Amino acid sequence: MTDFASSISVLVLLGALLALYAARVVRAGRARDARVEREGGGPLVGQAPMEMAYWALSPLGRLCNQLGIRAAWVTYGSLAFGAGAALSIGSGHYGIGALLATFGFLGDALDGMVARLSGSASARGELLDATVDRIIELLIFGGLAVSLRASIPLLVLTLLASAGAVMVSHATAKAEALGVTAPRGIMRRTERATILTAALLVTPLVEHGAPRYGTVPLIIALALIGVLANVSALQRLASVSSALDAGARKTPRAGLLVFVRHQAAALLGTVVDFATMTTLVELGLAGPVAATGCGAAVGGTLNFLVGRHWVFDATTERPQAQALRYVFVSVTSLIFNMAGEHLSTGVLHTNYVIGRIVTALLVATLWNYPMQRAFVFRPRELS
Repeated sequence: MTDFASSISVLVLLGALLALYAARVVRAGRARDARVEREGGGPLVGQAPMEMAYWALSPLGRLCNQLGIRAAWVTYGSLAFGAGAALSIGSGHYGIGALLATFGFLGDALDGMVARLSGSASARGELLDATVDRIIELLIFGGLAVSLRASIPLLVLTLLASAGAVMVSHATAKAEALGVTAPRGIMRRTERATILTAALLVTPLVEHGAPRYGTVPLIIALALIGVLANVSALQRLASVSSALDAGARKTPRAGLLVFVRHQAAALLGTVVDFATMTTLVELGLAGPVAATGCGAAVGGTLNFLVGRHWVFDATTERPQAQALRYVFVSVTSLIFNMAGEHLSTGVLHTNYVIGRIVTALLVATLWNYPMQRAFVFRPRELS
């Protein structure tokens, strides 16, 4: 009942906030904010909800400034709320976790507001803020992974969503470091936080009324984040890579660009590979070793098409010749992967998913990338 009450409390507070903000809009129009104008809204969370959140936090920001509370203290406070949310979620208390996660995510906006009001905004503060943001998000995904660990498909879905969140942030940060403007895309942190918190908030309500469907909100949220975030990350990496190709051809960075593209394509192929393998095993259609082969075949076909048309830009050569070389490399890779799966499940008796991940990383790094670059596609050297 504590989780149910927590969810109801958040919904009541949200309803009251909506009513107050609606009255404000009728009286004086929307609450414009320079930071919100600069960041803009996204396809899933528009600018209006962000304006409402900043409007609601403004009095608290001014109060913190008047009391001499530093922005860093607010940042550390949000980290504490995030850690509490992760612990609550990990123990299955989703309502309490939603409440604490809300405070943790809102702290991201509040600390910046306090820094600007006090005139203490700095690059060091931005670094701390960004670092804590990532930690909070990963803690919450970690809590979900612990809570859902009994179901392998749900655990894989959680890891997929976590990987998407990391890759979106990585692509954006890498673009900024390279001096390239990344596309805004979808599933930015605000959208991920909103979807995840909403799912955590609704879960106790669904469990209260229809227990058998209790995990449905989490499944929907994790699937949305897992798919859209990874797609968005690939789009960002592709855009950044194209910009670097256009403005920095014949530079030493070319080899790195090909590697980044290959890793992005490998991520997409791996997602399809693991989804196929896990589905076959969990539905009882195949054992871990056979399912590994099926997953590798499906993911490999997708990887070949992406590698030919985007990663190595090798469309000038006939695809038949490339396909034959790719089959050779893929069959060898498949043997390595199946042998690793057999070693992990049949000899070491480890979980088949863990064995698959370790084997896939080793084979991809030591065999797939070098052979695809130097033998299968023989790409044009950007350098």
